[in-house]
Amino acid sequence: MMLDMDQEIYIFKDSSIRWSSIIRYGFLSLLIILSPVSKAKDSNPDSIYSSSIEDLMLLSLEELLNLHVDTLRDSFSKAISLKRLNSTISDTIVAEDIGKMPDRNIAEALQRIPGVSIARSKGEGTFVTIRGIADNLNVTLINGQTIASAGDGRGIDFSSMPASMISAIEIYKTPKASDIEGSIGGTINIITSRPLDVGIEKGSLFVEYTHNNFNQENSPSISISYIKPVNTNFGIATAVSYEKIETRTDALINESWSDSETGFYPTRWEVSSEESERERSSLMLNLQWQPADNIDSYLDISYNKVKDVIAKHAFATWIPNGYNSIIPDSIVTNSSTNTMTEFAVDELYISPFDDNSESEIHTLTLQLGGEIELNKFVASAAIGYSEAETEQLTQRIHYIDHWTFNDDKHDAFFSQVGGGQYAYLPYVNGAAEEYYDPAIHQNHPDDAYIEGGSNNNINRLSLGPVIREPVENSDKDTSFKLDIEYLVGNNKFISSVETGFRWNKREKQTLSASQHLGPWQIAVNNATLWGQEPLFHDLLSSQYSPANFMGGEDGPGVPSAWNSVLDFDTAAAAYATHMNQGFDLSNDGSDPFFTDFESIYAIVGNTPDRRGAVDNIEESKAFYVQANLEMLNGDLLGNIGVRYIETELTSHALVGSSFDATTGGALAPITLEHDYDNILPSINLRYALNEDMYFRFAAAKVMARPNFNQAKAGAIANTDGWYDIGIDGFADPANNVFADEDSFLGGNVALDPYEANQFDISYEWYFSNSGLLSAGLFYKDINSFIFNEVQIGHILVPNYETEFGSREPYPTLGDVANGEVRHTDNNGNITDENGNDIVVEYPLLFETVQRPINGDGGYIKGLELAYQTNFHLISGLEDYGIAINYTYADSSAEYFKASFDNNSVDLPFQYLSEHTYNVTGYYEDDHLMIRVAYNWRSESLENPANDLDGMAIWRDSYGQLDTSFSYTVTEFMQLTASISNVLEESTEFFSAERIDGNLIKGDSVPEDRNYAQTYNGRVFRLGFRVIF
Repeated sequence: MMLDMDQEIYIFKDSSIRWSSIIRYGFLSLLIILSPVSKAKDSNPDSIYSSSIEDLMLLSLEELLNLHVDTLRDSFSKAISLKRLNSTISDTIVAEDIGKMPDRNIAEALQRIPGVSIARSKGEGTFVTIRGIADNLNVTLINGQTIASAGDGRGIDFSSMPASMISAIEIYKTPKASDIEGSIGGTINIITSRPLDVGIEKGSLFVEYTHNNFNQENSPSISISYIKPVNTNFGIATAVSYEKIETRTDALINESWSDSETGFYPTRWEVSSEESERERSSLMLNLQWQPADNIDSYLDISYNKVKDVIAKHAFATWIPNGYNSIIPDSIVTNSSTNTMTEFAVDELYISPFDDNSESEIHTLTLQLGGEIELNKFVASAAIGYSEAETEQLTQRIHYIDHWTFNDDKHDAFFSQVGGGQYAYLPYVNGAAEEYYDPAIHQNHPDDAYIEGGSNNNINRLSLGPVIREPVENSDKDTSFKLDIEYLVGNNKFISSVETGFRWNKREKQTLSASQHLGPWQIAVNNATLWGQEPLFHDLLSSQYSPANFMGGEDGPGVPSAWNSVLDFDTAAAAYATHMNQGFDLSNDGSDPFFTDFESIYAIVGNTPDRRGAVDNIEESKAFYVQANLEMLNGDLLGNIGVRYIETELTSHALVGSSFDATTGGALAPITLEHDYDNILPSINLRYALNEDMYFRFAAAKVMARPNFNQAKAGAIANTDGWYDIGIDGFADPANNVFADEDSFLGGNVALDPYEANQFDISYEWYFSNSGLLSAGLFYKDINSFIFNEVQIGHILVPNYETEFGSREPYPTLGDVANGEVRHTDNNGNITDENGNDIVVEYPLLFETVQRPINGDGGYIKGLELAYQTNFHLISGLEDYGIAINYTYADSSAEYFKASFDNNSVDLPFQYLSEHTYNVTGYYEDDHLMIRVAYNWRSESLENPANDLDGMAIWRDSYGQLDTSFSYTVTEFMQLTASISNVLEESTEFFSAERIDGNLIKGDSVPEDRNYAQTYNGRVFRLGFRVIF
């Protein structure tokens, strides 16, 4: 798809608290019941599980990484051995076999690691946080090469990468000087197979069908992996995959809240249902050539294509005049949380809307490199290139109450029914009816349209704003690195010394051309059709009715159906017909003639707003030196070094007024630059207390660069389309008139990078080749971080104190024909008494202002515990195993000094949960494997400041139970099955004032103000795997 740039009701499930526990523990019991009575297993002599610890310790880290495994038990044993040999504090997830990761999604596999949490979208794991550090502040590599990101930031969406193409995933929580900089939390390295290192010819075919229990859709996936050493010098490894995923996401939303003398209340209430179809195609190719015993070269290629088609249907309401719209006698307040639990309003706006979005993402990563050994020197070099391109078109149609601008508006009643969610009910004769379905039917086809005014019939909607937002993102990452290692030889302290250089250039470009057109903004032939929008029933043949909304537990006060444009082309045609009839336009060439939304935009002079376009060019150079340590007869190993980095950022953007941006006016290019350097020392030590127990210590200074969507030139100052004193859009402070819906969104090229000093200690006991008990403490002293400051009120922004105004923000047809854009004064005059065009400047104060700024500092500290074993020493339980880990984290960050009279607000870092744990139990014999995994995380701060109300948004605690099964039919064939989200959990968010404090520190933060709740349901998968 190419874009033309010109153009419980709350699902709280009260009873689920009891039933979830019963199901959860019952399911774990099922693991034991389903598995057959264990018997002594004939050990595979080639199995890593059956190898001695002494044999495994003789392997190098590279040899161990390439050691073949084919069972879940072996993959656990290999992961433990890799952790043991590594010089840094790290964890590894290993594929059970070629093309067979333990989870179907990379992010969901990573969440099994201590200290790792994930975000979910559409029921899939997407972005990864490490020790509470956001995805954009962690480095993601594929075979050591950086990966371009598809969005406007740095974070990698792991849902776009198939797990079937990966042999292992490493997470390094403590850096070495030789590691690529840019991570505060950790580095994720995705490893694919190199054919000569694997050393055997092998292939697999995997076919699977997915059934989404919520939307009742079935979708296929297929992947083929093949490794072949052609001869002793050359080999090829390749994999291709295709996957189709169809999901549905239902949501209940209170997207903004307001305070009053009787408590907080939601001002915007919404229900929505979103259907998504995603197709993911991937190709991986690894070529390896070893022309001599001391030379190894490789070419790695990976390509992913993701196509998404999303249709969202929503029913939204909002209270137009805030607290003044609420009937005082109807208010019931929870005094302990200062939240209104019941209230009625005597005026309410209804605005259903439909979103259609199509996007296509292409990601290509290439790396050409090699290594040569010359006596005591080992030299390696690589050239890397990664490119991600995203093309997306989002279209939205709003509908508005046809009675919005009359005194006769909706009466409505809101009642909190649990979990902070509200039921929406009618308010009739001072009382709420028991149940109300606000679906608006097409039952008035004969009603005459009231010329020049609005229809008072509450069962009528009219077409409102139409929004078109095409966006193209491009990220190009080019790098070169050279590393040289000198093997010292007979030295009691240093085994080798490394030094190296890395050059990187990254260009992140965003092109946007949004168009927002309301019917009141249309003027043709010096006339408008204000108040004469096409009626809603003219556009529809049916209503949208989401079956089984929120899994069938939506409760009262949620619409079972609402009017919806199911076809955007039909809506556009009806809109254009109405415009032609209203303006009495004929299609004979003498008049402009509307055919679709694009023609309306063109004729009335509504041009794409390109102020969101930005081109960031970031160039960095890094140098390092590192000594690898080996002391005390090999009992003390580690490394010490320092890395120096220079970063230069150049940002290009377009700036201009809202009026110029949307009426073809000139926008001014702007270029801003910023540069900085960092010195990053590091040390990692591993001391062997005995053959099985290790103590580790690590310290480092780390940095992460600002996100591209923050460190950018330009700003977008939006006014709402009314350019008149006393009407929303411009301020007249002397007469107590302020902006209402105006917003300012700015970038900040001068942002300093994130910086932190971090310290780690850990104890590890490897009591068998499949057994591990570990405990670790970590502390991060954050010197500098970045957050989006949000100010709500009447904000004056430097260099944006005034704005040109016009009663009609878009020109008339005559103006367009003459190439003119005219302004009117407050009396509607276009020219003054001398015939000169009037240019009016109005004072401008913004209701919301968002800008990224550097925070003063903070800390993250915590504890990680892990236990893993196979019960091979217990008679009758030889085939059972378990892996458990727990993470405790505490944090504090100083936000919003400028927003609170220079008093900082103590909140945790975003996305960090105080408690996280994983429990994985499995049974595996020669034929049957059963695996059950449960992940849980406590509350976390999702957003320190909502841009609509300035309140903090918290993510509620979440737990998910997943299970998988496999049965080996023959040596070459295996049947597989899995269930995701067995307990059908929903994701919930709630709002609280920032000054309420830090929930993680035990502050009394109200949790009954629901912000959003989403539900995706349960997913079943059934497939087979063939080995050849």
